[in-house]
Amino acid sequence: MSQGKRTNNFFEEKAGKNDVYAFNKSHSNRQEVRDYCSKLLEHHWQYCGDSHFQQDAVENPQQRWWEMYLSWILYKVAGFKGQKVNGEGPDFCVLLPDGKKMWIEAVAVKVGTKENKVTRPPVGQAGTLPVDKMVLRVTSAFADKARKIERYIEQKIISPEDAVVIAINTGEMRDSDLADQYPPLAVRALLGVGAMAFKVSVHLGDKVERNDDVEVVFPEQKSIQKSQQASISTEGLLNNPSVSGVFTSTRHLVDMMDSGKDLKILLNPKARSPLDASLFKFGTLIS
Repeated sequence: MSQGKRTNNFFEEKAGKNDVYAFNKSHSNRQEVRDYCSKLLEHHWQYCGDSHFQQDAVENPQQRWWEMYLSWILYKVAGFKGQKVNGEGPDFCVLLPDGKKMWIEAVAVKVGTKENKVTRPPVGQAGTLPVDKMVLRVTSAFADKARKIERYIEQKIISPEDAVVIAINTGEMRDSDLADQYPPLAVRALLGVGAMAFKVSVHLGDKVERNDDVEVVFPEQKSIQKSQQASISTEGLLNNPSVSGVFTSTRHLVDMMDSGKDLKILLNPKARSPLDASLFKFGTLIS
């Protein structure tokens, strides 16, 4: 396809090295996925000014699907008004009912490399979920996008009174949906909250322990180990008042979601431009 030409076929380009793109483009049983992605893309062109969108989807289908899905939810499902973003800046600009702008910067988290790579146990072997590595991937993705947001503010693309949401998808990390529970990955990665634990009263002597002595707690965890020499803060949302909130989802493009029910919404209590929770009629608000 020539540079700049656009069609409604998400799988228009010749397949490259990405297995997800290649399989869903060519396999006879994936027509439903192809139709679904074409539906999202046809809608997305109203808001996307990126002429390289379909070319980039060849190697980054999850990232490009995530952008299409977000525009579908924000404009088609939630009914927000918006405008096309061209050139430098976040992925979307939403106009809220009070006239305030809400910018959306999207990222689909990858599995990582080397010692921080998120992997599954070998087939046929028992193992544990690499939750800490998943938390680290979310933390790193947020930090990268938060730095971009600050540059956009310095360049006056984003005004100080505008709201900003970073949308993080973890669908490429297998089993992230299992890890995104109590507490959700975004809470552990961005609010300094640790893994769920049980607080048990200790009884001495002959006193019988009762069931109500066991309490579920979420201890503080302000950082997570990135390597033997370095750790990274898990309070990124609290430390970035320019970011009004975070959307997260563990869905993959082949799940063919189009309702927004999978989205989790985490608002920043320290945001310079806070968002009203009542704006979000889709997804689940984490409080």
